[in-house]
Amino acid sequence: VIEYIFRKKSYASILLRCGVSLIVGGFQGLIFTLKFLLDDVVPIINEIEIDYGETYGCSFLVGLLLIFISMYWEYSNNKIERNKPKFALYQKYLTNSLERDFKETINKKAGSSVTVTEIDISQFVENSILIEPEKSLKKINNKISVFIENVNGANNSVELYYGGLMAVPFAFYTGMELDDRYPITVLDYDRNDEKWKEIKVMVNPEFSPNISIENNGNNSGNSIISIGVSYPINEDEIQSNFPNYPISKIAIAPININNHWDLTFQKELQSKFFELAQKLGASGTKIIHLILAAQNSVSFNLGRRYDNRNLPEIIVYQYEKGNEIKYPWGIKMKTSGLQEAEIITIPAH
Repeated sequence: VIEYIFRKKSYASILLRCGVSLIVGGFQGLIFTLKFLLDDVVPIINEIEIDYGETYGCSFLVGLLLIFISMYWEYSNNKIERNKPKFALYQKYLTNSLERDFKETINKKAGSSVTVTEIDISQFVENSILIEPEKSLKKINNKISVFIENVNGANNSVELYYGGLMAVPFAFYTGMELDDRYPITVLDYDRNDEKWKEIKVMVNPEFSPNISIENNGNNSGNSIISIGVSYPINEDEIQSNFPNYPISKIAIAPININNHWDLTFQKELQSKFFELAQKLGASGTKIIHLILAAQNSVSFNLGRRYDNRNLPEIIVYQYEKGNEIKYPWGIKMKTSGLQEAEIITIPAH
C-alpha cells in the first residue's frame, strides 16, 4: 500500500495521496487537551482526554471520501487493464526450458493470461552453432507474421511483451520487423538470479558507463560498426573477416555483463547508434556491417530504433568463436529498396 501511494503515478493514486494527507495532516489542527493523572507512581498514562475540533472533523470526512473515490477509480482502471488483449513474443535459440518461466513471469506482471507466440529455432542448432540460418529466418518470418496478425486483430488497445535468448542477428531483425510503432515491455533473462526481469529505468549513481563514438568511415561505400556491450570485441578478428572495410566503433566503458538492465543506458546507446549510422550515411556509406556483442534485449531494441527508410542498408553478423571464419554469416535487413531480408554468407579465405 505504501509503495502504491508514493510511487505509482496515476490520477487515482494522486487522489489517494490527497485523502491520506487530509486525514494525517489534520492532526496538526487538532485542539486537544492531555491530562495525565498520576495518583500512583506508575509509568503509564491513566487517562487521556482529547477534544476534536470541527476543522479536523471536516478534513477527516473529505479525506475519507477521496480515499473511497480513488479506490473505486483504481479498481475500475485495473478491471479495464485486465480485460485488455495481451500478447507476447518469445524467441528460443538454444535448447532450454526457460519459456515456462517466461510465461509465468509475464502472466504475473499482466495480471491475467497472455497469449504467447513462441519462435523456436533450436532444431537448427548443433553444438551451440546455428547451421541453417536460412531455414531459421523463414520460420522466424512466419511466426512474426502470426504475432503481428494477432496484434492487428485486436479491436482495442493491447499490451505487448517480448523476451527470449536468440542469435544477435535474429534478435535485431525481430526488432526491425516490430519497429517502434508498438509500445513493448521487454524482458531479459538474469542468469545470476535465474529469472526473467523487465528492462526499466534504474537509479544507480555507481552505474554510469561512458558511451563514445569513434567514426572512421569513408566514402568507400562499406563501413563496419563495432559495438561491444556485454563483451569486448576482438578487432583483429573483424579485420581478418573484413580486411578492406573501415571500422567505426561505439565504445562503452566499462563493459559490464549487467549494464543492459538500465533502460536509460539502452536508450543512450540507441541514440549513439543512430547518430553514427546517420553520419556514416552522410559521408558516403551505402552498407553498414554491424558487429554486435550484446544481450538479447539490447539487440532487439537496437533493431527497433533502426530507421530502415533513411539510414544505409545494414547487415548484422553472427559470431562463432570456434570457426575459422569468426563471422560466417549475417542478415541483410529489409531497408529502403529491399523487400525481403536475406542471409549473407562469408566464404573462407
